[in-house]
Amino acid sequence: EMPEQVKEELIARKVFKDKNEAAAISLLQHAVATKRCVTLHNYASSNSGKVTDRFVEAYDVHPEDDLVIALDRNKFETRVFNINRIGYVEIMENEPWKYLASHKKVEVDPFHMSGDKPIHISLQLDLMAKNLLVEEFPRTRDCIKPHKGDENIWYFDCDVYAIQGIGRFYMGLANHIKILKAPELTAFVTT
Repeated sequence: EMPEQVKEELIARKVFKDKNEAAAISLLQHAVATKRCVTLHNYASSNSGKVTDRFVEAYDVHPEDDLVIALDRNKFETRVFNINRIGYVEIMENEPWKYLASHKKVEVDPFHMSGDKPIHISLQLDLMAKNLLVEEFPRTRDCIKPHKGDENIWYFDCDVYAIQGIGRFYMGLANHIKILKAPELTAFVTT
């Protein structure tokens, strides 16, 4: 477990929002390193609308996206869990991974969405939309290029794995964003 002093330092540097999240990430990373199963206690699922315990083989932790990718041993499927929805993490020391061959690589886009098939998005942003995009989703910075000759126009070119993340962002700033090439995004925002 992460020493209390290290947790406090990370919180002070705003690496993690709170002690519980720092502890969960530390425990998940330890479970991955030791190839041990974990129980995600009191996981609040938006999909099911229920709070339950999940017994998983956590194998890929993304602290920057607040996500952990795991094989759910009860459903025997790869799942992406939001770390901030976990009540607490318990490492099952006597339960090593059994299904390493079933640990699939899952891609995560800058909007914290996961999936198998990339969807290419091409947008034109004004300065306000560009600033808010980078502030809310820092990993989008690498996908943004300035317009030559107009400092108020920026281009966002990126692959995403689910349209909902960029879709919610677009709907909040539609007057500041022009869709250049993104038929899936156009369909999402017009239905």
